[in-house]
Amino acid sequence: MKVTSPTFALALLALLPSAADAATRPDLRVAALSPAAVTAAPGTTVTVKTTVRNGGRAKAGRSTVRLVLSKDARRDRRDTVLARATARALARGKSVAVRVKVKVPASGGMVLACADDLRAVREAKEANNCRVVRLTVTAPASAPTPAPAPAPAPAPSDALPAPVPANGKCAAVDVPDLGYADSDCDGIDGTAATSIFVSPNGSDTNPGTMAAPLRTIAGGESVAKAKGRTAVLIAAGSYAYGMVIYDGINLYGGYDPVTWQRRADLVSASEGINQAGGNAVGARAENILTPTTVQQLTIKSPNAFNGGTAYGLQAIEASRLRLERVTILPGKGGAGASGANGAAGAPGQPGQPGKAGSCDGNAGGAGGAGGGPAWGAFGGAGGSGGIGSLNLSGKSGLPGSRGVVGGDGGATADPGKAGSPGIGGLIGDTGGNGTDGAGGAIVDGLWRPADGTQAGDGTSGSGGAGGGGGGGQPVWGYSGGGNGGGGGGEGGHGGEGGRGGKGGGGSIGIFAVGSHGLEVVQSTITAAAGGNGGIGGNGGMGAAGGAGGPGATACLEEVGAGGAGGTGGWGGKGGRGGGGAGGPSYALFGTGGKVNVTASTLSAGPGGYGGGSANGGASASRAGV
Repeated sequence: MKVTSPTFALALLALLPSAADAATRPDLRVAALSPAAVTAAPGTTVTVKTTVRNGGRAKAGRSTVRLVLSKDARRDRRDTVLARATARALARGKSVAVRVKVKVPASGGMVLACADDLRAVREAKEANNCRVVRLTVTAPASAPTPAPAPAPAPAPSDALPAPVPANGKCAAVDVPDLGYADSDCDGIDGTAATSIFVSPNGSDTNPGTMAAPLRTIAGGESVAKAKGRTAVLIAAGSYAYGMVIYDGINLYGGYDPVTWQRRADLVSASEGINQAGGNAVGARAENILTPTTVQQLTIKSPNAFNGGTAYGLQAIEASRLRLERVTILPGKGGAGASGANGAAGAPGQPGQPGKAGSCDGNAGGAGGAGGGPAWGAFGGAGGSGGIGSLNLSGKSGLPGSRGVVGGDGGATADPGKAGSPGIGGLIGDTGGNGTDGAGGAIVDGLWRPADGTQAGDGTSGSGGAGGGGGGGQPVWGYSGGGNGGGGGGEGGHGGEGGRGGKGGGGSIGIFAVGSHGLEVVQSTITAAAGGNGGIGGNGGMGAAGGAGGPGATACLEEVGAGGAGGTGGWGGKGGRGGGGAGGPSYALFGTGGKVNVTASTLSAGPGGYGGGSANGGASASRAGV
């Protein structure tokens, strides 16, 4: 484009392609310029350090570097040579710095720095020989400063920066805009002299200039803060480690990493990170209290894991943040973990055997002790044997837990009658199922999915009743004592309830908390699927009750046998744990203020399935705002 004094910009020169055997030739090009941007008055002499590199496959002989003034951005015979210098011969892959002194012209036009401008070297390529020298010609000190002109009309999305205003007046500051207008006439959209530059080809040890950009967005922001700058210009490419948006540091993407021209098809993408615990984050903006713009950037986050939520952008107290032509693509929500199964119950302890009676000893045998401790699912003790001389029948067995009736004692007779067996214990009740999780809540400033609850434990079976004591023998002088009844077995212990499943994480494009006034303009927010909730764990099985103790059987031709104790009842099964809630999918979720959305596309994915339940995650383009 043509630039009228007092300012002129510089452009790349396109030359004809090389011959068919170009792959074996040298290839000279201007690899770097220092300074890449100069501001000087007409007639001033400046030195431009021009780095010439041989990127071909053969040695290049001596060549000539020239700076020329061009009127149509094409190197031809009409161009005016401003200065020249000689570059030494270069082996393949080598570079040389050539210092060229040039007197700043008064007339407008385009300045090109061209390697091998006399075509002394037969090269593989000729189209890459020239590079822009961004030189601004200032008016004499006594001249009045022109007033800023209105910004020109936006250029097409794939165009170079807009031309200088027709009246030749340029703005003092060029804030990057969606029309890519070069309102300060320095050759790019933005103010080159005060911006920090970031490129995939840069290094974080560089100063962040156009000629020596930084490598990471974080590096660009750090230098901007240190130098008091407010604009970071980001070349197309992929940037790892996510992104933090700082108050007052504006981020502008979509720049060509070589020419620093800006186009809509150039994508500057920040790739997010996974965090400990399962969340994934593309970018975070917190405490944005002064106007801060993020423009033409793509923000991505990876898929979350372990029930974590994938956030495209976390905007916390970011009321002055403005997103322009931003694409946000969060990953999928992480699936919730399944609940653990409940442990099986412990088996009941057996009842003890009854003690032996006596044939002629006139003393009954003691009943066996019931299984288990004296609480819970204990078995009943067996009844003692009857005493023949006193005409006492055997005692009844004691009931087990939950009142199961003991066996009757045997009557005194010749021979004594046997005691009745104790009744077995009852089966324990199954534990209640856990409650399925539903939805989620904001906890500590982040989304927390709802987990399922743990189920109830199964109850223990009741203890078996004790067996009745045997009857004695009432014969004068030879009275016998009956045998003792066996103790009832302890009831089996109930199974443990299953643990609840964990909730599935969400996929949220913009998660805005307390960010009233946040603006989303001409942007595309596309959420992925929410994570499935974990299923609840199975309840543990109840255990078998303890066996009843046997009744004693001594001297049965004279005295009665003791009754056997009853078997303890089975423990109840534990309940099933509740399923975790399915994770949501929200393009925009917010609380604590209104988010202003203009000319933007918001799309949600499917919510995750609930774990073993119908409580699937929500799906909405906007929620809570």
